[in-house]
Amino acid sequence: MRVPPVAWSRTLFASAGWTPEALEIRDRVHAATGVLFNSLNINKYRDGRDHVGFHVDKADEGSWDFPIASVSLGVEREFQVQPYILGGASGRKRIANGEIETVSLAPGSLVVMPAGSQAVYQHRLKQQPKVAGERLNLTFRMMV
Repeated sequence: MRVPPVAWSRTLFASAGWTPEALEIRDRVHAATGVLFNSLNINKYRDGRDHVGFHVDKADEGSWDFPIASVSLGVEREFQVQPYILGGASGRKRIANGEIETVSLAPGSLVVMPAGSQAVYQHRLKQQPKVAGERLNLTFRMMV
């Protein structure tokens, strides 16, 4: 089966098959979460200047009806989560609605965002200009 390319960060990438290493990590995530994920995105952050601002994952990146699992490899970075509500003139603008929770992600960390959390929480990988070294993020999702 040929999988169509996926748009991500304004760049088009072709989907690829699972490598033995990716399958091994997926199986470990499955053992920890009870979910056998069918999709994997890998993001590389060159240093602490590379970051992602507060956002929610798009529905076409994976179903919100399932958890999202994220494995960190490389240098330790700060991951933040904040509740939000929809508001503004369009009724679709995310408005911060609570405290920012910060978690330091050491190499090998697993973060699981529960099913439905994208509807009420936004998240980011904080910019940390003084952090040197690369980080890989492996994000496991369910595509339906």
